[in-house]
Order: sequence, then C-alpha cells, then structure tokens
Amino acid sequence: MYEPPPFAELHCRSNFTFLVGASQPEELVQRAAAKLYSALALTDECSVSGVVRAHLAAREASLHFICGSEILLTSQSGHPHARLVFLAQNKLGWGNLCECITLARRRAAKGTYSALVTDVEGKNIQAPHLAGMPGCLALLLPEPDATVESLFAQAMWLKTWFPGRAWIVAPRPLLMDDELRLWVVEQVAERTGLRILASASPVMHTSKRKKVQDVLTAVRVGKTVATAGFALQANAESYLRGRAALMNQVPGEWMEETVRVASLCTFSLEELKYEYPREVVPEGETPASHLRKLTYEGAKRRYPAGLPDKVGKQIEHELKIIAQLEYESYFLTVADIV
Repeated sequence: MYEPPPFAELHCRSNFTFLVGASQPEELVQRAAAKLYSALALTDECSVSGVVRAHLAAREASLHFICGSEILLTSQSGHPHARLVFLAQNKLGWGNLCECITLARRRAAKGTYSALVTDVEGKNIQAPHLAGMPGCLALLLPEPDATVESLFAQAMWLKTWFPGRAWIVAPRPLLMDDELRLWVVEQVAERTGLRILASASPVMHTSKRKKVQDVLTAVRVGKTVATAGFALQANAESYLRGRAALMNQVPGEWMEETVRVASLCTFSLEELKYEYPREVVPEGETPASHLRKLTYEGAKRRYPAGLPDKVGKQIEHELKIIAQLEYESYFLTVADIV
C-alpha cells in the first residue's frame, strides 16, 4: 500500500479568529497528530492568542508546532495589497510578528486591525526594523478571484521583500473553479520562481463542525443561517483532511514542500522568559555583584554598630539561593521600582 507523502498544515485558523474558526486550538492539534501530520501552524488572523494552548497540546502530542498569523496588508487608504501568512522561524521572528500585530491592532478600533504594507517595507518610523519581517517566513494567500496579473504583482512584491523566504499557497477548497485557481497559482509560480505549498486552509478540525461554522458566519454577517446564502462556505472541506485524501487532490511535491518549510521554523514558546531591564545594573557590574553590593550597603545602614554573625550568615545563605535560581535581576528591578 502506497504511503501518502508527509504533510504540514501551515495555514490554520482556530476559534481565536473570531466568528470564523469553529474549533479550539487543542482540537486542531490533536486532530493533526492523529492524522500523522509532520507539523501544524496556528495562524489566526492578526492574532497569536491561541498559540499557548496549541503549544501545550502539541507538546503533549509530540507534534511540531509553529507560531504564525494571517495578516491582510493594505495601503494607507485601506485598499487591499496582499493577504499573507507569517511564520516565526526563530525568537527574532516571533518578536517581530508580535510587534506587527500590535501596531495593526492599536491603529484600529477594537475587534479590527489595520496592517499597512509600509509596516513591512520598513517605512513606519515607529518600527523601521520590521522591514522584511526578519526571522519570519511569508506565504502568499491567493484571493478567490485572483488573476495571473494580480497574483503575479503580489508575488513579485513578496519576492522582493522576502528573498528566499516566500512561497505561494495553493488553495484546494474543492469547488467548481479549483482547476482555474490552481492554474493561476502554477502560472505565477513558474514566472516568479516561487515554490508552491499545499493547504486545506482549515477553520475546523473535522467536517462535523460545519454547522457550527455556518452559525458563526451568519452571526458575523448579521443574518440567519437560512438567509446567509453565499456567505456560507459551499462545502465542509475546510478541515484537517487526511494525508491520503490530500494526496489525491494536490501534487505530492506541494505536500512535501510544506514539510521542508516547517523544518525551517525552529522557534518554540519554551524559549521565552521574562527579560529584566539592563539599566538597573551599572556598567562593569553583574546582577549578582550589584545585588551583593546593595545588600551589604543596606545591612550597614541597619546595623551601624556592626553586622551580627547570625545576620551575615543569613545574608550569604539567601544570596546563594538567589544565585542558584538566577533571581538577582528580579530583586534589583523591584528595588529600583520601590
């Protein structure tokens, strides 16, 4: 029996994409693991709110998990420029992705966002370092009505700003115009040299969530399910499909390319820890030496007649424990605040 090609889903939205995703992050991770996916990226729209829950579930399921986000870039006037998925390759990419999301959310009303193409081009004076989103991979999501000309323009822009870090996603919603969609993607990929990635672009972990997804869509558009019409998804195929099913729907090399891209994303939330301000430590000092200095200065003020042996031993005991836990910066920061 032929083994389906390995596959990693790199464009997946959960219920943290409000009124779109119909499954929880944990359900998506568990389904991906059950279907023997090589990796799963959670890419909620302009949000990373669900990544912690997904990360914990993926750690338990021994699944390679990738942090990302889908973001629609627009011009200053609000005209759509390109819909992208950013995947964090490393800690730098994670930081830049979070900063990009923060900028987009802060300049718009609650519940919406405004991500400008100038942000990614480094023309935002608040964050010029976001030019090209260092540490992130970029996947281009074709719009349903994309033409060769429109997608080519987006792909060339992407290739310019993300050299060696850009791909085109091949949508496979299993609709009547699928062949035309894929033809457009193939034409643009051939002309630009960008590689193609397969994706089901799921918004639910199984097709059984279709009714829930319909209700969410109806609420989003302000109609009943019965009157929502074409706003509803035409079928229940936007779920985490099995690799055997995908193998019959897209070329195997498109599936294998997803695994190669996933392997480039090594960032894990396990890398994150609180970073204390460096300003609390004077030049030439370490946190440990400065804490020791301040401690004995304080002890001298409290015991002007001389430090009792019992107190001196207690201070050394406490400093030893603090050093073992590497908590010096915490105590220095609190002292600075006080």
